[in-house]
Amino acid sequence: MAKEKKAAAAAEQEAYKSEGHFKAVVKRMLEDPKTVVGFIILLVYALIAIFCYKIAPMNPNAVSADILAAPGVNGHIFGTDHLGRDLFSRTIIGTRYSIVLGLGATVFMLLLGLILGSIAGFVGGWFDEALMRFMDVIQSVPGTLLNMALATAFGAGFFKLMIAMGIGGTSSMIRLQRSCVLSIRKMEYIDAAKSTNCSFLRIITKHIIPNALAQSLVMATSRIGGTIIAAAGLSFLGCGMPANTPEWGALLSAGRDYIKNAPYLCLYPGIMLVIFVLASNLVGDGLRDALDPKLKK
Repeated sequence: MAKEKKAAAAAEQEAYKSEGHFKAVVKRMLEDPKTVVGFIILLVYALIAIFCYKIAPMNPNAVSADILAAPGVNGHIFGTDHLGRDLFSRTIIGTRYSIVLGLGATVFMLLLGLILGSIAGFVGGWFDEALMRFMDVIQSVPGTLLNMALATAFGAGFFKLMIAMGIGGTSSMIRLQRSCVLSIRKMEYIDAAKSTNCSFLRIITKHIIPNALAQSLVMATSRIGGTIIAAAGLSFLGCGMPANTPEWGALLSAGRDYIKNAPYLCLYPGIMLVIFVLASNLVGDGLRDALDPKLKK
């Protein structure tokens, strides 16, 4: 049995190499039913975010006399809030706000982690030591408290909150990228690049980052859902998006005062948030398995 498993793994490895890295990763992800389901759900969310203003049947900020109307009353699918605004329209449009906020913060986190982590791992010395000690200080602060402090320091605003969320989650990304760079900086192709007088910038951008990208990309994919939850938590606590913004966290925050009499105000935005986080985690797990160098099923 052991020999058969080794032979099968060797054959799969050869097929992996012959197909090409990108095609092999995509093929392995599509072979996993859970990853495919996650992709389909994320695709539906992406379409909702793109066409949200066409899908929403009513103006999300238009008030009406139907205050705290139950779902289904007078054409309000999800009911209305305390100002008579249509909850379905606000939840649908909140999809764009939440997804763009989560993706933007994650991309900013990934870029900052790739740059600083690669430089620290490749250069070493005092820069590496100083950066790692600073990361120790950052990671010693509870995540929610750190995000609240950064959001308060940057001030209100969609893009300011995105940057604050990105900075707050960068420490783990920097550490992961640094550890990957430490394992490849002594490889032969790095020595060959140095021997041909490649510039520091070219070595970092052409050789270090591309070869150490996989693990950071997996972490970033897995962090999208967590970032959206953190942003929703800040909005729930009043430190994120303004209360009138139809973002999932802001909707949850606005509905908590009426949760006994109108629980649907928190139910539907919460369901949308849970399903998106579940789908992003499924895709992140599938990407991790597809990039596994041992090709473990």
